[in-house]
Amino acid sequence: MLIAIIGDLGSGKTLTLTFFALMYYVSNRTVYANYHLAFPHVYVSDINMLNEIRYGGFFGDELWLWIDSRASSSARNRFVSMILAKSRKRKLDIFYTTQIFRQIDLRIRRLTDIIIIPNFDRTTNVCKVEVFNKAGERIKRFSYRGDLLFNLYDTEEEITQEIDYNFYIKELRSDKIFSRLKRKSAQIQYIRKKFAVSKDEASLILELYLSSQSSQQ
Repeated sequence: MLIAIIGDLGSGKTLTLTFFALMYYVSNRTVYANYHLAFPHVYVSDINMLNEIRYGGFFGDELWLWIDSRASSSARNRFVSMILAKSRKRKLDIFYTTQIFRQIDLRIRRLTDIIIIPNFDRTTNVCKVEVFNKAGERIKRFSYRGDLLFNLYDTEEEITQEIDYNFYIKELRSDKIFSRLKRKSAQIQYIRKKFAVSKDEASLILELYLSSQSSQQ
């Protein structure tokens, strides 16, 4: 089964990923993760190690960016094929977090069974979670105390990654709605909504897009 946890920075994606990893651990299922946890798990530092995963759950924080920073395009294709094959096995579940669902390979998006949307409130330390099926229907909602999980992983740990801004530029070039926007403020607002990024990130994406358009002329 493939499970996506989607949200912006600070929404509680990694926190919720850790919540599910802990549930697997207490259920005596093997936990594999590409980030460090404070309970027994198999740390996956290289994509080739994924071939060794057989049962339990794999928990990939910012999975696609993690893959992009470690593999060539051909290796990424092999990884996608491997993920698709493994996700069909009943004894292995694959959880992954991402800020932008559309940045995930289309084949994986289509086969993702569950989408989880967390919303962490820093004032109450409560994370509210909504769970949706593939059809977009909400099938469950629950909440948990996020502060009880803070010591289970390094909140300062960064998954090695490089943001692929070419992805955003390609998306905007083929976006007919965006092409009709003329005001910079409207363009930034559209980019923020489309890619679920901050205002500063949207401004940077717009500048890179405009620069790429100028270089083509």
